[in-house]
Amino acid sequence: MIHFMRRASITITDSCGLQEEASAFAKPVLVTRGVTGRSKAVAMCVVRLVGTDPQAIRREAELLLEDLRVYKERAQPALPCGDGMAAQRIGDILME
Repeated sequence: MIHFMRRASITITDSCGLQEEASAFAKPVLVTRGVTGRSKAVAMCVVRLVGTDPQAIRREAELLLEDLRVYKERAQPALPCGDGMAAQRIGDILME
């Protein structure tokens, strides 16, 4: 999944976990829910709630894919749930 997210232009998901992961890869994320537990990512403007209406999802996806300015605004690397160093810290602890 990580391979595909890194190669994709955008991520469309209803998964909370994928919202975090895709954000770390500087990929705009469209969340097909009305609410999310990842409100910090929404506040950082890298995750956008689009609901479940197919037309709304399509409109937002097309906007990102067709408007380079909007895409660049939302394609910012973000770590809304940490600093990205958890694996390093875990490895350090295991090595001790």
